[in-house]
Order: sequence, then C-alpha cells, then structure tokens
Amino acid sequence: MTEEFNIIGDIAGNFKTLKLLLERMPSSGIPFSVGDMCDRGPSSKEVFEFFKNNGLAILGNHEHLMLSEILKTGYYERGAWFGNGGRATLESFFPEMKEDWELKVLLEEEVSRFHGSSYFYDPDFDSTKSKGRLEEKLDSYIQRIDPSLLEWLKNLPLYFEREGLFVSHAPKRADYSLAQTLDLGEEVSYKTDDTIIWNRGKPRRMKEKIQVFGHNSFKKAHLYTDNLGVFAIGLDSSRGKILSGVHWPSLTIYEQIIVD
Repeated sequence: MTEEFNIIGDIAGNFKTLKLLLERMPSSGIPFSVGDMCDRGPSSKEVFEFFKNNGLAILGNHEHLMLSEILKTGYYERGAWFGNGGRATLESFFPEMKEDWELKVLLEEEVSRFHGSSYFYDPDFDSTKSKGRLEEKLDSYIQRIDPSLLEWLKNLPLYFEREGLFVSHAPKRADYSLAQTLDLGEEVSYKTDDTIIWNRGKPRRMKEKIQVFGHNSFKKAHLYTDNLGVFAIGLDSSRGKILSGVHWPSLTIYEQIIVD
C-alpha cells in the first residue's frame, strides 16, 4: 500500500492554522512538516509537540537557529535566532516571559546589535555585562524546556525520501551532490547558503522523484513544471499569509489563510 503524507509548508508557530489546514486534508495522510515549525507565530511549542507525537518532520533553518542558541553551539552569531523571531518561540514555552521587562530590554539590545542598528547612544553602555545578564535570564527559562523535545529536535533528519518523493526544507542545489548540500559545517559561512536548509535557488528536475520543499516564500504554493509535468512543489506561502500543504501521492494542494 502506498504511504500517504500531508506535507505542510513553513508553519512558523501558527498552530491554529495548522489544525484548520489538516482538517481540510485527507485523514489518511500522515502529517509531515518540511521544517520551520517555529518562530514568529504564537504557538511554536504546540506545533513541536504535535509533530513529535503525531507525525513526521525534518529540520528547517529556524530549528537550526534555535538549537544553536539553546545548546550554545556557536554556529550562528549571538542574537541570530532572536533576530529571526525566536523570542515568540520561547514565549510559547513560557508565557510569563511576556511580563519579564528586563529580559525584553536585553533581547531588544541583542537583536539591535545583531542587525547592526545604531539603537544605542549611551557611550557608557556595558555590553559585556548586558550579555552576561541576558544569558543568565535566558538560561533560567531554557533549562526548563523538556529535554526529550530538544533531543527530538536535535535528531530531525535533513531530508526524507520515498519512491518518487524527495522532501527537504530548502530546494536541493542542482549543481551540488546531495552529500555536499548536507554538509552544514561547524559555523555559519557563505557555504551555508548552499545547504539543504538555506538554499534560495530554484530546483531542477530530479531523476524519478518530485521535490517538495519550503523556505522560499511565495504568495501561494508554487508548482514547478516542464514538458514532462510537475517536478517540484514549493510550499512556503507565507508571503501571501497562507499556510499550504500537499497530499502525497495525489499532489492535491490545500491552503488555509493564517488565522493565529
């Protein structure tokens, strides 16, 4: 019997929207996230728990940013996760953070530095002391995250294959071998842009497989076609404020306006 999947684009913490979209899709399909389950939206924790317990998922660049910050791997610059919506993810785990005004100010300072903003005008501002206090405050929350959830995130695969199907967060770079696109290295660099979680390029037809991916934002789900038919599907429709999914193997597209 052919496996069925309801493959969902970049959810970005929008759990209510995810549930509404899945209600429209065939109940026989296994829920499957292409990554970027978290950040920006209000309910990343609920999205994580849903796929951990009820479906399948692969790693997206936002999960990678999160793990770098929480596990202190140093892969990205300090502030990179929070500069890309990470605060909303932590607040989904710890709603009391919204009332922690000291942490709010410290995070705004960190994000400002990350973006190279001239937000600060005080020549006596002690950035070293500020960073130390930020880490202390963040650790007081992060250490309470369920270790089994972090372990699940750490072990998410970079891609998924079945007969006729190849799923990754970003499209595979056409002129690279699969092994090259899976090599994330030990820190962020220009090579990161070529990887299977960051590539912004267009897909090309793969031999006997249809590519399904997210990451590259469109207003609606985007079908790539040639004279042989559909060869790739881009599911990140966040530009149109829509969450998109595709049922495999029918290739039927489903959409839900984001309501979170």
